[in-house]
Amino acid sequence: MLQNMDCVTLPFRRCLTVLFFYCLLIPFTSSAQHFKEDKITISGAIKNFDKEKNQHTVVFLINSAVNGTIKKTEVVDLGGKFKFESVIACPQDVVIQYDEISAEVFFRPGDRLNIELGGNPSFRIIEGDLARENRMIQEFLAERAAGKGYIKPKGASSLFEAWAADYTKYDAWSKLIKHYNTPGVTGDSISSFLSGYKMNELPVVSVPYIEFLSGLYSYFTRQADAGKSALFAQYAKERNFTGLGGLFSDHIKRKTKGLTKDLLFTMLYMDALNGEQLAEFKVLWSREPVFNPYLKKKIFEKSLELEAYLKKQQVKDASTLVQIGHTEGQSVLDSVVRRFPGKVIYADFWAPWCSPCMAAMPASKEVQQYYKNKDIVFVFFGNRCSDESWKATIANRELPGVHYNLSNDQYNLLASKFNINGIPHYLIIDKGGKVVNGNAPGPEQKESLKSELDLLLKQAVIGADKP
Repeated sequence: MLQNMDCVTLPFRRCLTVLFFYCLLIPFTSSAQHFKEDKITISGAIKNFDKEKNQHTVVFLINSAVNGTIKKTEVVDLGGKFKFESVIACPQDVVIQYDEISAEVFFRPGDRLNIELGGNPSFRIIEGDLARENRMIQEFLAERAAGKGYIKPKGASSLFEAWAADYTKYDAWSKLIKHYNTPGVTGDSISSFLSGYKMNELPVVSVPYIEFLSGLYSYFTRQADAGKSALFAQYAKERNFTGLGGLFSDHIKRKTKGLTKDLLFTMLYMDALNGEQLAEFKVLWSREPVFNPYLKKKIFEKSLELEAYLKKQQVKDASTLVQIGHTEGQSVLDSVVRRFPGKVIYADFWAPWCSPCMAAMPASKEVQQYYKNKDIVFVFFGNRCSDESWKATIANRELPGVHYNLSNDQYNLLASKFNINGIPHYLIIDKGGKVVNGNAPGPEQKESLKSELDLLLKQAVIGADKP
């Protein structure tokens, strides 16, 4: 959600290659329990906009423990104007990107702000709610970037002072958590730190808080409690999602409380649901529910959405599902070669819970369309996922091609044979049935992939070698 994860390390995660844009989801209240959704609006203009020379889009990014990164692109009209609207549940930052400009602005639910981009300075706040505070925030961030110390601006509001103090505190703490997450760092020093951390009183939370929270989440989901490392390794090897989630839950529950605990569990459960692990989520939820009403509501909404998603199992004609039973991994590959004699085969190892895999699917569709009616077959090996999730993803995403869902043993044998250390992973098999590239370019690498496939399509069938 908040940090790029290896698909092999943490199976719950959809492994979004999320840019670490700094936004947050924490309310301004001592109890930190109140969330209220309302619309925010950012309107503005590009100074001296030239439709022939200037960029025509402005990108806005919001991140949260509930919804992950929301990225929205707004088109600049011919007059150089743009408008962005979104719904947030509590005060948080929004990142604005235009050309080489990147700026952070602060909002409460219901706030409006008018800005100007591309002038001098390149980012200017014109008017709106919290305009004064946001100007101070820009000055504060510029001074920090220049390595200067903090000087309290004249007329600083209590809101800005709280924001600045919070930013400074969590900037230091996020670096501390990053240290604890460094490979090779041992010991349990984080426990003494957490014992003095106010987990349920968060008066003002600025940009670095999300780095701190995601660092905590990474800490709790990359390792188990002391004495359980062997069990952790076993569950990871077996792809036992419920077992891994249980270890993560125990770790979080033992060392956190209050809103911090609810946020970390929300991240864990949203990762499970985004990875289409509905059954695993239900087991984990039954053991440790989230109590914050807003977070609980969002988790349940996501679980109901996933239930509806998984019910769709009917695939379109462009998709072929092949049942393979308990055939050994090598035999599966042999059967694919026998099924498509004289064809070039492009094999994609993927899973519904793997975000890089899913992110590559639109490009895969384009490549398949490009080679339509050519002597090439696109084969997809789903792995470490339920038949329900596998079929639902193919049906909902309308994924063309020939699809197999490998068992854990089948995948492990093929992974060992072809040195597959993570997914997505791609193989190319020539017309004679020989694997000619065991680490082929992905569909996003269109030119290099097309170069290889075009060359193989021109070759005559030499023989039926085994892969």
